[in-house]
Amino acid sequence: MTIEPAYVSRKEAAVYLGVTVRWLANEGRRVVPAHRFGGQIRYALEELKAWAKQQRVCFA
Repeated sequence: MTIEPAYVSRKEAAVYLGVTVRWLANEGRRVVPAHRFGGQIRYALEELKAWAKQQRVCFA
């Protein structure tokens, strides 16, 4: 049985979103929802999925 983590690191979140860790740390901190646990930033997978879905653009 494998358990999918509810929260991922900044590096894992960057890979999931297809952005650089640097972008996520600098620009993404204003728009991508994150949580602080102790001194570490973590991203909830469900929130990452919802945020990514909201970024959809249509090219007509």
